[in-house]
Amino acid sequence: AARSRISPRAYADAGAADALLADFVRGAGHLGLFLTHVREIEALVWEPGAPAPTRVLSAKLRDGASGGPLGRHPLYQRFADAPDDAARLADLEVVSFTRLELEQASPAARAAPSESPSGHASWLVVQRMSGAGPAAGEVSSLLADPEVLAYGLRLVPWAGVAARLGCGPDGAAEPPPEGLAFCQLPLPARTGLPVHVNGFFELAPDRRGIWHGAADMA
Repeated sequence: AARSRISPRAYADAGAADALLADFVRGAGHLGLFLTHVREIEALVWEPGAPAPTRVLSAKLRDGASGGPLGRHPLYQRFADAPDDAARLADLEVVSFTRLELEQASPAARAAPSESPSGHASWLVVQRMSGAGPAAGEVSSLLADPEVLAYGLRLVPWAGVAARLGCGPDGAAEPPPEGLAFCQLPLPARTGLPVHVNGFFELAPDRRGIWHGAADMA
């Protein structure tokens, strides 16, 4: 652990490490839905005395239309090309429809069952960056607010949803997921919706939930 580039914390309890790995494998089915650069996720375990690590998870995201690798996300492209002036972000109007195909395999016996028993899942991800509509003036004002900029914040009017598609091995429609809130990565915050929702939420200090403000704030 002392030489790890990820975390210096050592897990002396093997059960805790196994539980952490099992949670990661279970959640891999939706981990990359809203990420703009991740195309493949793998997890390996190197047991003491083993000559090489064992792969316990392999998850690949593919373009549902072409079947090939995902290209650069159009929303990210527009965001990256936007001027540095934060107020101009409100002028961007981009809607993205992406069908993602996830192939997931957990070859090692110790891995937890994946979210998709068949190893395959289809998702329709719809995202929008926009400052238009009834709240256009408020969005523009918020993006250019001096106090917001003084704190080094760059608010982004970008949100999206991901809906599961297709049928299971028995031909029945796939059940909808228990909707989670995402801030690019999934948060342990259930929305009660049948889709996952992504947004640039203000996170709690421990990054484990959405910050709603102190009760005594005006």
